[in-house]
Amino acid sequence: MSLRIHHASPLHTLQDWGRFGYQSLGVTTAGPLDLLAFCWLQHILGDPKQTAAIEIIRGGFVAEFTQAVSFALTGADCRADLAGRPCPNWITQNAKPGDLLRLNSPSHGQITYLSIAGGFDVKRRFGSVATSRRDQLGGLDGDGSPLKAGDELPFRNPHQHLSGVPRRFIPNYQETLTLRFMPCYQAEAFSQEGLHCLLHEAYQVSHDISRMGYRLQGPPLPDVPPAGLSEPIAFGSIQVPPDGQPIVLLRDRQSLGGYPKIGIVMREDIGALCQRRPGDPIRWQAIHRQICLDRFLQLRGYFGVIV
Repeated sequence: MSLRIHHASPLHTLQDWGRFGYQSLGVTTAGPLDLLAFCWLQHILGDPKQTAAIEIIRGGFVAEFTQAVSFALTGADCRADLAGRPCPNWITQNAKPGDLLRLNSPSHGQITYLSIAGGFDVKRRFGSVATSRRDQLGGLDGDGSPLKAGDELPFRNPHQHLSGVPRRFIPNYQETLTLRFMPCYQAEAFSQEGLHCLLHEAYQVSHDISRMGYRLQGPPLPDVPPAGLSEPIAFGSIQVPPDGQPIVLLRDRQSLGGYPKIGIVMREDIGALCQRRPGDPIRWQAIHRQICLDRFLQLRGYFGVIV
């Protein structure tokens, strides 16, 4: 009983919630870039939130089901088809043995998540199957390798499960994104001109993007404070190097860094940013810490513990 992969790219990896408790050793957390799409996937499949899924960046994925099972896709719409029939996102589908699932290039957005009801039976390394190519950890073989043609992901306890995401919660990856962030870290060391530039000038996603971070392109922030002592870097930190172009640090970020940081992006907006493509416009909005915390607790109240 397995999902047999016929075609994959180096951007297709196994991810669960991430690898925690090892950042003091320099090991990145890895995990899903779009946490909300990942949580919705497990929610509609009825699986625990730490269940692994396949993170498919920019489509181009083909796999065969060898067992009858329910599965689902969330995130970017890759105009998928199952055994030649349209296979929409955000709702569970039933596959039969021999059914072929094809994902094309996404029409909008970048990241699609795929999993089955019951989850994949993959060995954990340091408490997680999350793939980190930099650390050579996780994935199917445990060495941080992406998925490839010929790999087979065994099923754990395959079963049928029917559910879907309410339409009002399905995101629109085409609308202009406003990145809400909480000023912190060295925010007070930035000049008022620097903060005004970030909040009122036009920015866009650059071509310099990866699972480590998204560099945003726009007017350079003036008077960037000098680098200081290295310190722990939180998921979603906004790092500003000497060139003044802000970088939002993501799942595969370094564990320590000394470049000044002006704040941390709101958790759900990080995933929305990762769904944007180079050239997509971005706005910034500074929010109070309590607003950020209240929203995070609201998400935890619905999905359970999220990280």
